[in-house]
Amino acid sequence: MWWWNVKLVEVRLGKHVGFCWGVQRVLDIVNGLLDDGEQVHVFGDLVHNTSVIEELKVKGVAFHKEDELWNAEKLEGVVVVRAHGMSPEERHYLEEISDRLVDGTCPIVSRLFKTGEAIEKEGYQICVYGNPRHPEMRAFKGYVKSAVFYPEVGDAKKVAVLAQTTADFSKFKEYAASLINTGRAEVRVINTICAETIMREMEVRKMAQECDLVIVVGGKMSSNTRKLFEIAKDHVRTLWIENEEEIKGETIQGKIGIVSGTSTPIEVVRRIVDYIERGG
Repeated sequence: MWWWNVKLVEVRLGKHVGFCWGVQRVLDIVNGLLDDGEQVHVFGDLVHNTSVIEELKVKGVAFHKEDELWNAEKLEGVVVVRAHGMSPEERHYLEEISDRLVDGTCPIVSRLFKTGEAIEKEGYQICVYGNPRHPEMRAFKGYVKSAVFYPEVGDAKKVAVLAQTTADFSKFKEYAASLINTGRAEVRVINTICAETIMREMEVRKMAQECDLVIVVGGKMSSNTRKLFEIAKDHVRTLWIENEEEIKGETIQGKIGIVSGTSTPIEVVRRIVDYIERGG
């Protein structure tokens, strides 16, 4: 057994840990459908957390790869749109081949899509601070086909700056400032980042300045978890883990700050805290 001196450890758990309400919402939708005896299908990861996905598979959810969508034929049951959203074309196709489509898109993500659509119709070039390969941004591109992504800035005189809902707030502001400094006729900046992720960002910055070690808990595919890790590691030794098994053999001492991504179950976070506090 790996162990450390518990007397030398002080655990500081973040206030904003566990699922965000958007993730909890889509999980409640899926579990409700399962309770009703429905066969549930999901294309891509419902949320970016391996343990959550495996648990849903055990319950009977059929997960399909994203690149299989356009080759899918008749599906018996319900297709749930994941929290990251889906393009209008994908939604329409799945409505055609399934019994019905249930929208699990996070409402904050849906608001981003609607905002982008509306502003584009006003004649703005949409510039987005986000990862164009992320599922949310690929879906966004389905709604706002002319959108360009960081570091591109386009050449339009009338520009609107938006962000992926899990983007780094400070870097979004830098990107917006760079567009303003180009001297365009009009730059409209709209903060579309989820407030919950901003609070977690602020919390991990503070922890990184006050702790000897920060542990970030969350899936390796989660962009908001990666953001927390990147912020913390610039200031203090930081570990990015998915469960307590991954800290075996690590030196754990001093003040330990623990935060999590928005798709991490609170039960996983509590197990890690218990593991550290009892010395392994």
